[in-house]
Amino acid sequence: MSMRIEGREIVFRDNGNQQSELRRPLLSGFICPRCKEILKAYFATDEPVDVKDFISEYHEQDMPFSVLTVSGGQAIISTAHQVYNVCGLEIFWAPSLIHNLVEWLKKEQLGESFRFPQTAVTAVMSGRIEGLIAIADVVNPESFLLGHDEEKWSPPWKHKQETYTTFEERRSRETQIKLHMLGVDAG
Repeated sequence: MSMRIEGREIVFRDNGNQQSELRRPLLSGFICPRCKEILKAYFATDEPVDVKDFISEYHEQDMPFSVLTVSGGQAIISTAHQVYNVCGLEIFWAPSLIHNLVEWLKKEQLGESFRFPQTAVTAVMSGRIEGLIAIADVVNPESFLLGHDEEKWSPPWKHKQETYTTFEERRSRETQIKLHMLGVDAG
């Protein structure tokens, strides 16, 4: 049993019965760049799809997706990424990359706003800011979620080569450089 995004469709397949396959037009879809699982998908359907029939073993309280009925279709949202941060990427779910960046800034208590919001968006989209990943909608390339990889954002402590105080200073310097590249106004 599986669900996956193929091009501009979401495909539901029952592996026990190769003939059992549902394809629905995708209205919006995001795939985790790390684990390749569906983060969020909106698809058109006349008949509701019983998503749990296409998910491998799970306990009812651990359903890996929230399923919503929306006008003209359905939506699925990964609860595994939303709640458990399963693959190491923290996902920010606002409807635009700049809104996601602002939410991330506030959560990390690094600032309140950007001097030049488009500069921040461009820096993240180009991959110049290690630890921040723009995740494009496979249908609408103008829509993005934000992935935050704390291990890449914050450098590791090289405990055999530096004291903890030296590490803290280096981490602070590297963070300030990244925030400067993002054009952050300290809050």
